[in-house]
Amino acid sequence: KNATEILCLEEDRDLVLNQSVLRREGESSVFELPLLCKNGEIKWVLISGAPTYDQNGEVNGTVGIHFDITQRKETETELVEAREKAERLLVARDQFLANVSHEIRTPMNAIIGMAGLMKETPLNKEQAEFLKAINISAKGLLVIINDILDMSKINNGNFTIESIDFNFDHLLKNLMAGIQVRAEEKGIALQCSRDPKISRFLKLDPTRLNQVLINLCSNAIKFTEKGSVHLDIKFIKSNNGMDEVEFSVKDTGTGIAADKLGSIFKAFSQEDDTITRNYGGTGLGLAISSQLVRLFGGELKVSSEEGVGSRFYFTLRIPHGSQVIKKYSTYDDKDLSDVSVLLVEDNEINQLLATKLLGKWGANVQVANNGFEALELLEKEGFDVVLMDMQMPGMGGVECTEIIRAERQLEIPIIALTANALKGEKEKCIRAGMNEYISKPFNPDELYVKINQLLGRIQMEESSFDLQRIEKIYDSDPKKINEFLLLIKSQIEEDLVLLNAKIEEKDQGAVAFLAHKMKSTLDLMGNPEIRLQVSKLEEENILNPERSEELLEARTAINKVTTEIDALLS
Repeated sequence: KNATEILCLEEDRDLVLNQSVLRREGESSVFELPLLCKNGEIKWVLISGAPTYDQNGEVNGTVGIHFDITQRKETETELVEAREKAERLLVARDQFLANVSHEIRTPMNAIIGMAGLMKETPLNKEQAEFLKAINISAKGLLVIINDILDMSKINNGNFTIESIDFNFDHLLKNLMAGIQVRAEEKGIALQCSRDPKISRFLKLDPTRLNQVLINLCSNAIKFTEKGSVHLDIKFIKSNNGMDEVEFSVKDTGTGIAADKLGSIFKAFSQEDDTITRNYGGTGLGLAISSQLVRLFGGELKVSSEEGVGSRFYFTLRIPHGSQVIKKYSTYDDKDLSDVSVLLVEDNEINQLLATKLLGKWGANVQVANNGFEALELLEKEGFDVVLMDMQMPGMGGVECTEIIRAERQLEIPIIALTANALKGEKEKCIRAGMNEYISKPFNPDELYVKINQLLGRIQMEESSFDLQRIEKIYDSDPKKINEFLLLIKSQIEEDLVLLNAKIEEKDQGAVAFLAHKMKSTLDLMGNPEIRLQVSKLEEENILNPERSEELLEARTAINKVTTEIDALLS
């Protein structure tokens, strides 16, 4: 009988016949094949086949070595199935996180937003305390949600690190202000020391660096009952436009057992179960911090002794950055009285929050509960801007936007308001035709600025002064604005000549007097950063040689104002 017909499965017989042809043509090969046993069992074999030759060099047969690889194939099949199962689980997990993010962020947006509105109403002392507790708890929950989402992004390889210029001193100032209250509540001394040799302007991802430092400092405060927490930032060396910097957070807290040090950077891992009971937390803060430091090119390390305290530290090489001025200002007297807004949102509480907030700014707001209603309203009347929720019954934000752009051919600005903060959500909004994206719970200042930016009413270029504020003062009258700017420029240039002369003469009293005078002039420009720079000139030791860099920065900032006025007038 023919061996191929007996041993091979029907779908593999053509393969074997093709191999026979190759042998007759003098070719060798190796291939895998399932073979049928007498008892019906399938055995996988690795076949090494080669032609045999007679004394005249003609092919006269075939020699084949069959090696049983059944166990290997079974293992491979199990691995493929396991991988497919893992991939399905990852998809399910991401979908679950997206749903959880949306379901939690939607009420969180309402809680934080309504608490913000309530803060601006008359409250007695007890009510103010209750409101403070609500805010702290809500923002604490938001930190946990963000930690879980960040960990998911990092594990999936979807996490990106920015590289932008930032003011290192501002980052540290805001960081310490944010955690000072927690330290004071526990009676802990909170210290921050920064080596002055480190460049003031650096280039990195300031948001993620801030996240790491907040995690480390907050952890230190949490596990310290008495004593101190010290953030120490040391300069190691500078080379090729980069500073090598060591960040260290040291506390006098409970410390960590030696046998637990190896596991504290693992996700959802804490030293023992009593940590969660006594101090709370998810065990994600250190895991995320470790991953972020690794993405920055460093390694988060720890040294600790039980009952004495802990020290977490890492070293980064950070490029020097360029001077950064605030991109825009926000205003106490926000005004959208000439703006018509279509709010597309199905959640009643979020509808109330947004309409109250926009109404407080004077905007005319109409509400649509889903995409269908939004399309009907857009057909009947015109709006200046659309605030579009993403997930709504009937028709969601993406589908509605695609119809607005493709079918209706409307260019109206659309801002996505979404409770889904997962990677890819912003890109999905932009692909659909939306102009901007805000994640819930949103910052009212951010919403106000983005509306004005899309309407062309806020200049987003980096500027030394607040042009919109000046326009508002002079009712956008070009002649009056030009006269004002020329007057400011003339006064600054006159004072600057005198200031430079007094600095050369080392006349500290005259320098302080001129600086105080210039502050009043520069205050009219509406930029607190410039005022802060000039204020340094009033300090008694500003003319000391070791403060020459700060002196130069103040003079440069003043010069920048006149340069920008010239550019604007031209």
